[in-house]
Amino acid sequence: MKIRLFLPLICLAMVFQTCKKSEIQKEQPIIEISNPEERDFLKTVNVKGALKVSWDTTTSVIQVLLPESYTDNIVSLDLTFHDGASLQYYEGDTYITENKVGFIFKGARPVDFTIRKKTGERWFAKDYKVYVEHQGKLTAEITSPLEMQAIYGESRSTIYTQIKLLSGVGTIPERPEDLKTLSAGLADLEKNITVKGSAYASHLDFPNAQSLIASSKLSVSLMYGDKIFTFPNTYQPVRGDVRAGMHTFSFFAKKKAIEISGGYFINGIKYQVKMENDFVKEPIWLNAEVQTPANLTFVIPEGVTNGDYLFSIYEGENLLSSTNFLVSDENLPVKGIGKLWTEKLEYPSGSILFKDSKRVSLNKGQVFYADPKPWIYGDYYKPWDPNKKMPDLELKNNKSVIVISAKTNGDPSYADASIPLYYCEYKIPADIVSGNYEARMIYENGEKSAPWWALVNIN
Repeated sequence: MKIRLFLPLICLAMVFQTCKKSEIQKEQPIIEISNPEERDFLKTVNVKGALKVSWDTTTSVIQVLLPESYTDNIVSLDLTFHDGASLQYYEGDTYITENKVGFIFKGARPVDFTIRKKTGERWFAKDYKVYVEHQGKLTAEITSPLEMQAIYGESRSTIYTQIKLLSGVGTIPERPEDLKTLSAGLADLEKNITVKGSAYASHLDFPNAQSLIASSKLSVSLMYGDKIFTFPNTYQPVRGDVRAGMHTFSFFAKKKAIEISGGYFINGIKYQVKMENDFVKEPIWLNAEVQTPANLTFVIPEGVTNGDYLFSIYEGENLLSSTNFLVSDENLPVKGIGKLWTEKLEYPSGSILFKDSKRVSLNKGQVFYADPKPWIYGDYYKPWDPNKKMPDLELKNNKSVIVISAKTNGDPSYADASIPLYYCEYKIPADIVSGNYEARMIYENGEKSAPWWALVNIN
């Protein structure tokens, strides 16, 4: 094995490869060679500020040793090549040029790069891997609050925070044979409780920290091999923004437990669900019970009238979300309208369909859109059919009944673009009488849906 040593020369950078290759590389065959000395590729490697740069020509491993005084986040390799050889890189790379390979190294994985060479009509390539060791004490800083996070379907909780590594750690591993890992510890100094956690280049995660949620004085430590760093301050975990949502592909059955997911939910806080629509005199208030930090449940009583309701979830006096859903008896399916909206959207499943529900006011002659509930799907991996029959829309008040024919639309992005999701386009007649209207869908077989939860105002 031959080792070549080079003095450090230049500054730093980072490798991010995009999927778009430069034109000169397009459709050119690459042939791997087993013996790197059959053809010369890389000539010299230099890193400005490094104590030592070693290059193993047998394994093609480049080892960079940085001193404690090296404070930059990026290490950059300055390369020269033998005649005819060049660095393979891609348009859009941030820290790579025709003779430099750079990357953010602290806590990152070792980085690979490839040098290519054409001999006659044949292309050859050689891969190299860069490891970085950073001398000195392990130091870092916490850059965000310690946030409590709920884990869906589990009673345990996690505490999460963002960090910035400052010194004492290079790539992980920092050498090919190195087995060290970066880890973290979270301790309650008053209760003498310690929880182990995972450490990454940008954050710490303590996945079994439910015993420390109420702590007010937490100490955070970072470990890497025999290096230990304890952050100088103490911390109290906080809740981030509280989320709460419900979902069903059909309807919610009465007398059955209904799940609200999100969090972070806390025992002792009052959670309620308000059910309302424009066809009941008074809203219905239901208590929701904390099951885990990520889950609440509630039950719709038997006496509630079947139909479409706006469900508003509250934590104390704070409104968390409002979305409409259908309600019926367990063995009595019901159809309805999901959302009504006015903006032309190419991918409504990526935006409006999962947002809070709001009342709609429309003008005469205006085009608007609606999704039937339950949703109507196309065939897997096939385009949506513009001729598919979709339900018409009935607008009704005590003075008139108007039926508007549906124009078929399809969202090709639903379920990772594996199946099209159909929705409807309608246009308000220009001669309709202004007022508030019930809106319901009429299917080809004459079946009518429940009216949308809110009256539609037409000006």
